[in-house]
Amino acid sequence: MRHLGLYLVLAACANNVPQDRSTGPDGKQRGAKQIALEDGAGRARGIVTYPGGDRVDWKKIVLPEGKRGDLDLKLTWQAPRPGLQVAFDVFDQWNTPIAAPKGVRKGARTRVATIFDAKGTYWVRVFAPKRGDAGAYKLEASFTQPLDVPPPDLTVPDPPRLAAVPAPEATCDVFDAKNDACKSQCDAMAPKDWPGCAQQRKDEEAAAARAQAMTDYKELVKNWPKAVTVKILGLAVEGDSVRVTLGIGTTSVPGLDSKWTGAVLGAQTGNPLAGGNVTILSVGKTQVQAKVRLTVDTLNANRDVKLSPPPPPPPPL
Repeated sequence: MRHLGLYLVLAACANNVPQDRSTGPDGKQRGAKQIALEDGAGRARGIVTYPGGDRVDWKKIVLPEGKRGDLDLKLTWQAPRPGLQVAFDVFDQWNTPIAAPKGVRKGARTRVATIFDAKGTYWVRVFAPKRGDAGAYKLEASFTQPLDVPPPDLTVPDPPRLAAVPAPEATCDVFDAKNDACKSQCDAMAPKDWPGCAQQRKDEEAAAARAQAMTDYKELVKNWPKAVTVKILGLAVEGDSVRVTLGIGTTSVPGLDSKWTGAVLGAQTGNPLAGGNVTILSVGKTQVQAKVRLTVDTLNANRDVKLSPPPPPPPPL
């Protein structure tokens, strides 16, 4: 927390600090730190700070091979001052958005998400949502597999007791400026600059802005490039890796660039091969040059490569 406070002091004179000015390798997906699961649980700690230029931390969670279950994620954080937020979203191994917890109530410092029937690998992006946000966080992951369900208990329980009836609260059935319950109401008879009307206008403007931001974001995600599978056209050994030529380029996929990631797929299973991560070196109109640390024999037997785009930006809160 001491370091986080220092980031904010240094940023006080620079409101437009680049979000990745001071980030480490885990500020990008390829540098994600893995959360090891022991007995189905694991955790990671860190600090994200937009004013400090370290907005994003990437985490990687690899579930036991061949296992399915529920993956529960819980993010808690400590902020240097009240109201600052930390958020996260989740992507599968093809960078498809899986979960993005909604906004939290005022003063809360916890976000949770559950991925049902989870399997394989997941990427978690922890980030400071807005320019002034920062916090020291703890991300907890818990993976549980389904248990055998015992026979249902057919015992008939006693009927529930009636709940106590709360005392009536003051209401504003008829507008009266002297009635405190009417201060939050906006009525045609309300005086000029009545607090209830001012808040209503403010809420309506804020709601409209949030709705437009979410509409724009959904359209962005809808049109975000999709993963594609291509063939290896050529191979050339270069040191301890192999240069591969892929039959795809910007003519067929306009958004294709070196930020995309790839994986060699097994010819028999269609799943990524171990150690078959593909790094893009250059992108042309019709071909892509990349490198991979597999043998030529392995690549000759498995000619398909799946290319995945980088994940979309964080959603608005």
